[in-house]
Amino acid sequence: MELFRIWMLALPVVLATNSAHGQLHKWVDDQGVVHFSDTVPTAARNHSDIQRKLIQQQTAAENETTQISGVVVHQGITAENWQRIQMLLKARQFTALNGMFDALDVRLHQHPEVDYLEAEYHAAFDISSNIVSPGMDHYFTDWATNYPGTKYPFLAKATFYLSEARLQFGIDDQQADDLILKALTDIDTALRIDPESALGYSLLLRATHAVVNNQQRYQEYLNKAINARPDSVLVARTAVELEGPQHGGTESAMRNMASQILAIGGVDKSAGLAAHIEWLMAQQNYQRRQYSQAVTRMNRALQTVQSADLYRMRGDSRLALQQYQSAMEDMTRAIALRSADGASYLGRAKAYGALRQYRNAAAELTSANELMGDAPELLMYRQSLIETLAGMSNRALQRREFNQALDFTDKALMLDKNSGTALYQRAQVWLEMGELAEAENDAVVAVKQPEAQFEWFELLDTIYSRRQQWQRIEGIWTDYLARYGDEADALLERADARYRRDDFNGALADASKAANMGSTAAGNMINRARAANY
Repeated sequence: MELFRIWMLALPVVLATNSAHGQLHKWVDDQGVVHFSDTVPTAARNHSDIQRKLIQQQTAAENETTQISGVVVHQGITAENWQRIQMLLKARQFTALNGMFDALDVRLHQHPEVDYLEAEYHAAFDISSNIVSPGMDHYFTDWATNYPGTKYPFLAKATFYLSEARLQFGIDDQQADDLILKALTDIDTALRIDPESALGYSLLLRATHAVVNNQQRYQEYLNKAINARPDSVLVARTAVELEGPQHGGTESAMRNMASQILAIGGVDKSAGLAAHIEWLMAQQNYQRRQYSQAVTRMNRALQTVQSADLYRMRGDSRLALQQYQSAMEDMTRAIALRSADGASYLGRAKAYGALRQYRNAAAELTSANELMGDAPELLMYRQSLIETLAGMSNRALQRREFNQALDFTDKALMLDKNSGTALYQRAQVWLEMGELAEAENDAVVAVKQPEAQFEWFELLDTIYSRRQQWQRIEGIWTDYLARYGDEADALLERADARYRRDDFNGALADASKAANMGSTAAGNMINRARAANY
């Protein structure tokens, strides 16, 4: 660890002053090195033309911060671009990825007030995005190997490593430190390639703040970052955030940092930083279940700035306050500003679910899944909603209201067509209605699910018993025992099926094994099997 601290103190960071933001052109030389200049060499013009076309293709919604009646409106990354990043990374289409980020980079040099978009794009490489997962660093290594003169793979890899480190803190701190060391190496490479990279400085601050005990050294990095990119909204937000409660600081410390940054000048960031502080404090309110206070903070922030984060935070708080219609309106506004915001689709699904508009909830969950993948929060909510609908179906079944019971299970299956819980419940309804074929179809699929329970196999046993299909019953319990190991009740069920098939020795073997496991019910089957053998 001491070597790590020494390396940290010696970390070389390439710094440069901002160039004037006039008519900039971006081009790549034969060695793959990126340049910004007022003119483009003839040899690079074809590449420049390609980049201009890419810029035109990217949505105008992300183009720049706008103002409506004095309120700053922050547009976020679109769903199309978010999904395209995911597709290109997994297909290892690194040239296309570079083109996509090149186009964004040119726009950010022309509009530094929206450089937060760079972080939103690279959030796709954070493990929490569910696009990437631990162990997928080989994608970024291959990207960097193919394009060593481009900053994007190094920034992507650093984002990935820092997110991995975040998961390891408190579990394996040494592993976390090793990951941060890797991230710092990539950050340094990125800053050597582009000494003005706002994201590079943002990641540098996050990494050094996480592991460097020397506050003076962190302050040096902070000063260099702010002075190198005085116009950067992203660097300013990061610096403020690292002074907040989530990092051991206070609201007062965040406001002091904001004042220091604003005193330097550059792009006016006063409204944005004030709103960002309110958002960070609202997160703390939310974690403490102070939902009304969180809403109050977001109301203040939204008077001067509109962003997806602010609306979603207010929407989440209103969900917790059971203000479902208002929450849905906030989530809708968040999606309008950042259509890649899968969490807002999930929030809308929760609001619809609470209002018992289950078909709408299913549609929102589908949209959320396309953007978030199988995020734990999404899967947990979907399962809880399925269980709620299955319970409602069961209560309707007890009242003999079959059509209503089926309707609830159908809605549950809209959420997950392979839900074992919903299929098992619908099979019970079909069985009570005397529809054995439909009951069998659902029960067969239900028991194949990884979460299949003993009762589900019992239901299929009941269906086959009505048809006296003893061999099939033996088969399902053989499958159960193979999956879950020897259980006395399952052994007795198979013993009964074998007995009915006149396989008395097999029945005796299963019943004896169940008896050895302590089953008091096994004695009757043992006696019957022995008697049948004589």
